[in-house]
Amino acid sequence: MKIDVAGTTSSSSIGKPTDSSVIFREKCKEFESLLINEMISAMEPKNGFFGQGLGGAYFGTLFRQEMAKELSKQLDTGLATQLAKSQIKSAM
Repeated sequence: MKIDVAGTTSSSSIGKPTDSSVIFREKCKEFESLLINEMISAMEPKNGFFGQGLGGAYFGTLFRQEMAKELSKQLDTGLATQLAKSQIKSAM
């Protein structure tokens, strides 16, 4: 059974996403979010978004993580799609 990038199978359950393909796409989006998080971290000012100290570091980390999650949902960088395509090609 072959799985396409949209997460549907090409045989019996046409149009219905399989559990493993949906999970795989979610993991690709999470990876994309991690990379966006690193880009945000690289652009962060030296004093951080919330100042220095333990609280600033903690809230800065939470802020970057949530911003990266939202950006990966709203922006289509194409990374998750490319990861899915390359994994599917290597699985064949």
